[in-house]
Formats: sequence, C-alpha cells, structure tokens
Amino acid sequence: MPKPTPWMNGRDEFSLPVLHYLDDHTPHFRIMWLRLPPQQRRVLAGLADLNRAALAREIGRHLRMDVHTVSAVLGRLEEKGYVTPENLNKGLKQYRFHSQYNEMALWYRAIQNAKPMRRRMP
Repeated sequence: MPKPTPWMNGRDEFSLPVLHYLDDHTPHFRIMWLRLPPQQRRVLAGLADLNRAALAREIGRHLRMDVHTVSAVLGRLEEKGYVTPENLNKGLKQYRFHSQYNEMALWYRAIQNAKPMRRRMP
C-alpha cells in the first residue's frame, strides 16, 4: 500500500501513481514556478485553472485582468517555451501549456485542490 500524501484526500487508487510522481517532483516544479515573474505565474495559473486551451480574452476574464496585458504576458511565455499557440480564424490564438510543461500544470492544479477553497467575490 502506498504511503498517503497530503493530496490524497478521498482520491481513488488510480490517481495515486500520479500523486506520488508529483510529490517526487515538487521541488523541481516549485523552483521552475518561482523563477517566473509574478505576472507570468498568474497567467500560467489562470491557464492551468481553465484546464484547456484558451484565448487571451478567456484567461483575462478568468483572472480579471486586461486582455492586452494577458496577451503580452502570453507572448513572453511563448518565447520562453511555456505555452504554445494554436492559430484560429481571424488572427485569434488559443494557448495551451507546452507538452514539456504539462506536468507542471498538473502539479499546480493538484496543489490548488489540496488547499482549502477561497471564495471569490462576484
């Protein structure tokens, strides 16, 4: 039987290998996360929260940030290789985590799920 982790709260045994992988790699992901400027972390966190490819407008709405600021930050994250754009019609781009950083997105979501939920004011 695998040892329990802080993230196991009621999860099934199929998620245990993933959670143990995340436990083993937490220091690595945390260092990568903290190396980013706060605004870039915030935009990546918004993209991870959405858990799908998203337009800058959708991320901005989710984070309550200006779409132009989010778009500029996504451009910087694209240059660094954290996100990849998918071109849509009319010059729109949907962004998703680059495949190399999917585990970091999963790590971030797992940490957020382990924390007590903060209620967001409407």
